[in-house]
Amino acid sequence: MPPSCGRLLSGPSSTAAGSPSPSPSPTFRVGVTCNAKKQSLFFAHLNEAADRHGIQLVPLPLDAGDAEREWQLSQSPRHADRHGCSDSDSIHEDEDDAGGGLAAGPSAVARLQLDAIIHKRTDDMAVLLPCHGDSPLDAVATEAVRGRMVALNAALAAPSVTAVDCLSGVWRVVDRFRLVDAVDAALRRARLPHVGILPHADGAALMAPARSCTAPRWLTAGGPLLLKRRRACGEAASHELLLVADAAAGRRALSGVLSRHYPADVLVTPFIEDHGGVVFKVYAIGRSVTIQTRASISPALGREVGGAAGGSGILSFDIDTMLSLKKTRLPHAGVGDMGGGSSFGRPGVGGGWATSPCTDVQAVSAAVEPASPPIPGEPPSPPSHPLASALVRAIGGELGMTLLGIDLVCNARTGIYYVVDVNYFPGYTGVVDAHDVLLRHVREVVNDRRGRSSSPSSAPPSPVVGMGGVGVPAFSAGGECRV
Repeated sequence: MPPSCGRLLSGPSSTAAGSPSPSPSPTFRVGVTCNAKKQSLFFAHLNEAADRHGIQLVPLPLDAGDAEREWQLSQSPRHADRHGCSDSDSIHEDEDDAGGGLAAGPSAVARLQLDAIIHKRTDDMAVLLPCHGDSPLDAVATEAVRGRMVALNAALAAPSVTAVDCLSGVWRVVDRFRLVDAVDAALRRARLPHVGILPHADGAALMAPARSCTAPRWLTAGGPLLLKRRRACGEAASHELLLVADAAAGRRALSGVLSRHYPADVLVTPFIEDHGGVVFKVYAIGRSVTIQTRASISPALGREVGGAAGGSGILSFDIDTMLSLKKTRLPHAGVGDMGGGSSFGRPGVGGGWATSPCTDVQAVSAAVEPASPPIPGEPPSPPSHPLASALVRAIGGELGMTLLGIDLVCNARTGIYYVVDVNYFPGYTGVVDAHDVLLRHVREVVNDRRGRSSSPSSAPPSPVVGMGGVGVPAFSAGGECRV
């Protein structure tokens, strides 16, 4: 975790002195590590809410560098007083641990006395994803990133620690090719009503001759098409999109605008034109689900590139445009939209299926309410909570993740929803009770793991696979190995 995030977590409690809020017992110690540029504000507010839930957030040291050491030493003395161990003891390098003395080896994790770990290191993971043409770090920086991921993997594997989410699913999210395969598998297995599956291909298929049998018909027959880089996070370019009018414009984009990228590292999907300019963001924390309506891309917002104005058929949406759209919340009266102050609601209240304990995707899909029929000229309605929850269970179950965001668009002519993106541990922007729901979820996950560990199990150990040079236990779902 970067020094800035560490200071946010180490600040004083928001509870007034002399009048502490009652805390559940026992107190849990939860390790936290996040990307340098993401979620710092979210974690600052999470720290404020932690005491109310009997949870102490502990910055997880993944580096043995001077900046990391200085950040760890800045922690509040109250943490040492409460738990009887000094901060300096908790950050000493593990000379006996593998990984070159990284701070978060097994014995360091034991000294931290952690009950669980929350992590968001997707930018580091993206660096280790092999993609031709992306801006590489130098060898020293790359090895430092690999070291952090090895340290995090070792920390998550500690017997006393509960991982809120496994790393194997997150590896699939940072790679758009593996993500679309995972979404396809989840949706084909779930067979949810009113949900379609977008076809996809890589840029190499787009560059193939029109009569080639390797190019699918949807790719060559028309357009428009969306082009995305394989890396879903990390450098700014990973968030940029290209909207091309047809296959010919796509080939020009690959040979010109994206010339430094190998075509095989560019994902191509159809663009749903009649989606009303809105995207529905389904936010999930465990069984809790909420929905928000945001602005989506449209040709009017793109910047013409690759030729004379109006003539190239290639529109670019840079990171500034994408971030602006992400923050543009739209009021919508449709069922399931939470409006200006959305929340997850209390468990068992209001959200209905949003907090249902049911995990059988087929049973959930059978209870999904019919989608509202599309109204010509009107923007599409958000998905119902039963449908949103079924999507979360299907995709989250496939990936082995409980903290996720799913982006949907709806074809206004047919009323069919399509998954266009999945994010791990989103910022839950505008969801007023996200911090409390997350902390309750952490407590539930730890208690559930402890309950299961007290019962004998004959399950074989998960196989270990290499991801970005890091050995990661595979997640098992549906009787199959998921990596």
